[in-house]
Amino acid sequence: MITINLLLFVLALWIAVSLNYAFIQPALKNSKIFRLLNLRYRLYYLAMKGRISEDSPEYILLADLMNKTIRASSSFKVTDFLIFLSRLPDDEKIANSINEIIGTIQNNSTIEYCEIASDYFDVLLDIIRDYTFLLRFIIKPILVVFESFTFFRDFRDEVQRRISRIESAYAKFDQYKDEFSDLCSC
Repeated sequence: MITINLLLFVLALWIAVSLNYAFIQPALKNSKIFRLLNLRYRLYYLAMKGRISEDSPEYILLADLMNKTIRASSSFKVTDFLIFLSRLPDDEKIANSINEIIGTIQNNSTIEYCEIASDYFDVLLDIIRDYTFLLRFIIKPILVVFESFTFFRDFRDEVQRRISRIESAYAKFDQYKDEFSDLCSC
């Protein structure tokens, strides 16, 4: 009887894990992509209404960032998307453009645009939080336990380097989100 109960438990657990990976996780990832698509269409609609020029650097940069993010997230490969996100804040051209846009918005006060930009960085933060859960709460503590073993040091150092890149990207996106949110409230 115990064997049958154990077998049924293992079967139920296997079914639950399979359903999670087959349906629930893709649906959660789709919801983030749909939020990005909604923001992109709100930006396009803002340009169609004439509230922002399609030739303006603000429009071009944010539309380009959204398109790149949607393209990177469409494969559902978490590692590819995290690599894209971790490299994004290191791009000096994009960082300079965002800082110029923040200065431009302070002068022109385009409330709808800064709300869309703030929401865009909020979605990026949600994606990083969701996609790095395993890395932050499972792999990192395991590395702490095994850090005394010399053969794990190279692996640990590489993982720590990647974790720090992701954390710096998270901090940069949080800074951008806060800056755009502050502009919206003015």
